[in-house]
Amino acid sequence: MDNFGLKLTILGVLYLLVTSASMALTGRNDLMASFGNRDYFNWTVLIIIGLAMLLALGSRIIYVVINYTVFNNPNYNSNAASITAAITALSYLGVLGFNVIFLGEPLTSKIALGFVFIVAGCFLCMS
Repeated sequence: MDNFGLKLTILGVLYLLVTSASMALTGRNDLMASFGNRDYFNWTVLIIIGLAMLLALGSRIIYVVINYTVFNNPNYNSNAASITAAITALSYLGVLGFNVIFLGEPLTSKIALGFVFIVAGCFLCMS
């Protein structure tokens, strides 16, 4: 793998981890329940939301860096936005994994099949 591919792989994995962590934090059931219960809404909830917001900002910055990296490669600059979208769409794997591991959500066959279609579309887009 050349330097360009390695850089995109590292940025893609970093985007996956940051985005998945942000979504897992805001997807917690106890956090969602706090919005309907004024007594439960406390500083811990605000800190979790703030951390999730910082991670979300980080994922946007990583997205821009990925797009900039692809755009600066003369072989791919005409399709930079589509390639960046495909790379970042692969973060769905991380989101699903984080939801199963940290939130205890079941991974159904329909969700798995949908993910396969997304990944196949990403590879078609990048080929």
